[in-house]
Amino acid sequence: MGRKFDYLNVDLEIESRGKLDAVIAELGPKFLELWNSRHRGVHHLHYNAGITTTPAKNMLELIRAIDKMPPAAKKQLAAAKRKELNIGVQAGDDPSAWSPVPLDPKTLAACVKYDLAVGFTVYAVRR
Repeated sequence: MGRKFDYLNVDLEIESRGKLDAVIAELGPKFLELWNSRHRGVHHLHYNAGITTTPAKNMLELIRAIDKMPPAAKKQLAAAKRKELNIGVQAGDDPSAWSPVPLDPKTLAACVKYDLAVGFTVYAVRR
């Protein structure tokens, strides 16, 4: 039997030409900062929510943190050109080695509240 398809984590990925200092001040102490850089005038910021049993739990944890942000941070986030909750999964090495990644309507509705796209990154099988 092959390696199964596994859920890994959820990252909040933000790209903005504007300031993100208020967002960083709010999310930085709460989540693992994976990326914080400027490239060609665009600020790239990635936070990892850690790993729980489901993507929805991690997504809602990040959204609850956004809910609690002060208006200045929410304004910076709203102005960002890209805001995505990216679900990382490890590919399986057998066609029958799969797992569903369910996203319930409550979680998706919470994403819509802040105009958050939902994406997937599938990491190749490790050999």
